[in-house]
Amino acid sequence: MNKDSIYLLIIIYVLSFITGIFYRSFSERYVNYEEYKLYNGDYWQGYRIGDLYKIGGFIACGRKNPGCKDNRYHVKHFPLSIAYFYHMYNPTNIRTNHEAMKKAIIRVQNNNNITIYDNVLHLRVGDIMLGKDYAKNKYSKIHDKKWWDDYIKWSKDNNCESVLIIAGSHNIKKREKWKPSFEFIDKIKTLLEDNGINVDLRIGQSPDIDIITAFSAKYFASTGGTYGKLMKQLASTNNVNVFKLES
Repeated sequence: MNKDSIYLLIIIYVLSFITGIFYRSFSERYVNYEEYKLYNGDYWQGYRIGDLYKIGGFIACGRKNPGCKDNRYHVKHFPLSIAYFYHMYNPTNIRTNHEAMKKAIIRVQNNNNITIYDNVLHLRVGDIMLGKDYAKNKYSKIHDKKWWDDYIKWSKDNNCESVLIIAGSHNIKKREKWKPSFEFIDKIKTLLEDNGINVDLRIGQSPDIDIITAFSAKYFASTGGTYGKLMKQLASTNNVNVFKLES
């Protein structure tokens, strides 16, 4: 091998090393988010467990999805889901049937191997991160220092040394629109870790897995949104300690 070939190999090696450092630094900064998929709507976009629970048999999904008005919509399209079993245990479509929902959640949990965490935090992300600051702060608490100060104090008062963050979106499919959500998740992860709380992430999972995770925790909090409110309601029915902003 001549000198020119050796020099070329050395240059290629050095460039590869530098590129590797840059890539690792970038990916670590965003907690290796490439392994996560924020969007979970390919299957779950038409899933309306919140409407089903609050409204009963009439599922108000709007003109884009008129099939939701079918009382057995979820039975047909989401077999073996929480909504499916909720129908089975609530055949007369009683609104907010706590016992039927508990049975449905436990039924799905028993049918799946889902890791349960003591302390769970739901972050509202997705489309809200692309909207106005008022909406982002209302539903994600992105600039609400008091909310986060109180949440950290509440966690420490309950001796919560770690937390599982759950987040996802059923309507933001394009990866280039995920960045604001991941930056927010990263910001909150850093904030909590700086305050001595270890953080695990579960991103882009099914709504059923998130509901089971909240329902089965000892401590639960959500920054907001309709789905977050639903999880807080369901967690409360199972005697979970749910965080509420101090006045």
